Amino acid sequence: EVTSIEGLNYVTATGADGTQVKGFDITTASGLFAVAENYAISSSSSTTPTTQKWSFKATFINLDSDQENNTGKSMDAKIIMQREEYKTFASYLINEVYTTDGENGLYYHDGEISISESVCMYDGNPVWDFDGQDVIYSNANCQKIYKVELLDGSNKTRYFGSNFSDFFSNKVSVTWDDAEGICKTTTDGVEVTDFNLNPISQSNCVGEAYQFVFGTMYLLGVSEVGNGEMVAYVTTYNNDAEDYSYRYSGGGYNVANKYKDQYASIDDIVIENAVLYKKTLYTEANRMGLFTILAKEYCEINNCDYMDVLDAMMNGGNDEILNDYYNYLDELTNEGKVQEGIGLSYNNSIYDPNDYDGDSAAAYDAAFNKAISDGYIVEEISNYVCFGSNATPCPDEYLYRIIGVFDEDSDGEYNVKLIKADYTTSDMLGTDGKDYGGSFNGDTSNYKGSMDTSTIAVYSWDKNGVWDEGFWSKSELNKINLNTNYLNYLGSSWSSMIEDTTWIVGANFNQNSINYTAKEFFDRINGNGSNPTRYTAEIGLMYPSDYGYAAYPDAWMSSLNSYNSSSITQNNWLYMGLFEWTIVDLYYPRVGMAFVIEYDGDLLYSPVGNIFGIRPVFYLKSNISYVSGNGTKSNPYRIS
Repeated sequence: EVTSIEGLNYVTATGADGTQVKGFDITTASGLFAVAENYAISSSSSTTPTTQKWSFKATFINLDSDQENNTGKSMDAKIIMQREEYKTFASYLINEVYTTDGENGLYYHDGEISISESVCMYDGNPVWDFDGQDVIYSNANCQKIYKVELLDGSNKTRYFGSNFSDFFSNKVSVTWDDAEGICKTTTDGVEVTDFNLNPISQSNCVGEAYQFVFGTMYLLGVSEVGNGEMVAYVTTYNNDAEDYSYRYSGGGYNVANKYKDQYASIDDIVIENAVLYKKTLYTEANRMGLFTILAKEYCEINNCDYMDVLDAMMNGGNDEILNDYYNYLDELTNEGKVQEGIGLSYNNSIYDPNDYDGDSAAAYDAAFNKAISDGYIVEEISNYVCFGSNATPCPDEYLYRIIGVFDEDSDGEYNVKLIKADYTTSDMLGTDGKDYGGSFNGDTSNYKGSMDTSTIAVYSWDKNGVWDEGFWSKSELNKINLNTNYLNYLGSSWSSMIEDTTWIVGANFNQNSINYTAKEFFDRINGNGSNPTRYTAEIGLMYPSDYGYAAYPDAWMSSLNSYNSSSITQNNWLYMGLFEWTIVDLYYPRVGMAFVIEYDGDLLYSPVGNIFGIRPVFYLKSNISYVSGNGTKSNPYRIS
């Protein structure tokens, strides 16, 4: 007989008929309790197994006292026995996925977020990525450093990484021309400048200049100085929620870990493989960087000087070289190694990032998706959960994402908070109730999901729009579509995993509240003098602060109304690109308004009768266990 279980009290209870029963008091107990942990079963025979029988008995005690408060109560319990150590989903995320702030996209909101990163340095100076004009974060671009000095008397110096040689390669001698009073190359008599295109003085007109791989630009004041060094530094952020939660923040894509020593950035994968090209860097220099690679490959095969090919492309002439080279590119295109219309073709057409509906966009998307499927590029935030289905692979409609892990009632038991990864259909939420508004038919240019947008259902927050205290409680979106139809759609076995939650649906917000930071919004929602309105249910919607903290920490000092900046939307995994409701209302300038996330990413407010997209949000019970998966879209977490 077991008489000691951590977290439970062993008592003797006397019923109304005088009968005494001994056991563990589970009247108000919830959570996970280890009856026998790391329990060994031994056997003295290699053929005859040892069999043990464990019995669990729950007894209802009819007390000799008023039991009216227990009327209608129920008990839900399960007995778990397994060889592997039992892990709750929350404890798995906290203890095994979270390591340090930012690793695996998780941040611990304890009042100070500290992020450790490494940057390339040379002789105490930051080294810059010539392609993107940002400091270098990858060892792959830190192997060969170029020092660039301005020769205008300012003595300014900047260091560039290895990819400087993609643009400036051949070196030629220089000489001073007394007649013209300029510094020239000795080969073709072209004037030489420094990096800022300043003319070179006679005293500085010595040594060799680096030639731009296209055309006739030459730079003096460039020298190769050696290898850089990756140096760690720590950035501290003090604007977190300070609620001891673990939240996923960031977004976008990155080079897969196993390729980070090989590729400094997605752009390196793009150019080297002649398949991808990042939308934000369609400069002539980048496009020419690809041509350089293709010309080098061509000349390695055909025993020629790739500079002759590039010169013919830029300046005309030598049709024989160009015709043969273009035939070579045709072969690569037919083999699928290069694609026209995305900045990679030889016909001088460059990918237009605004051509969302054209062939170039389709080609880009196909190439980008192939790099993801090949494992070269991965999503930075791996927080997918398959909920509602045990099928493999997980159907898209059952994919959810983890907002974070929370202990909102400070009882030591953490709950995982999920949001549907994409929007809902009328099959999920139903068409009954006054808040159903039909199918989505708005602007889809920013949409990041994979649904046929005509199947996305839109709903009013509360079509009646009549405000009184706690009018979310009167919303049929809330009562019918979310907390009846959606729970029925999930089914009893899955919906039983969802915790009843007290949602904060209002806190005397006004029109200026859209200018709050995530921290300011969170503090007000959590009772910072705001007399919040609460409502208890299983299913809700996201808070504006959830959306704010889903962005990379650099954004946390910005107002939520400025979250439409591309630097934020590209690094906020919660941003999906369509109008959608949050759960929070406004009190002023007038009643009948609630906060929405706009299609371009910022926070705004809207009359509650308007129709927008819905992504259900809920908390899992604390005893839900981790089963398998790594959180990627192709291998989401599985739970039970």
